[in-house]
Amino acid sequence: MEQITAAMTALGMYTGAGTAAEHAEQAGRLGGAEVYRVRMANALLGMVQGERLLADSVPLDNTSRHAA
Repeated sequence: MEQITAAMTALGMYTGAGTAAEHAEQAGRLGGAEVYRVRMANALLGMVQGERLLADSVPLDNTSRHAA
């Protein structure tokens, strides 16, 4: 969970404390550690996809876009 929340934090999209206690509490609330991990991984995927859409909207010439 630490890696997933670190990635979310790097994107500026995670406001939790990221502590083991916080993760355990959320896992218990959602039905277990695996359910929580899958939910967080899916949330991260959605965040990254949103960032990709924003990046794709930046006007770049073809050479710069292909280099990126």
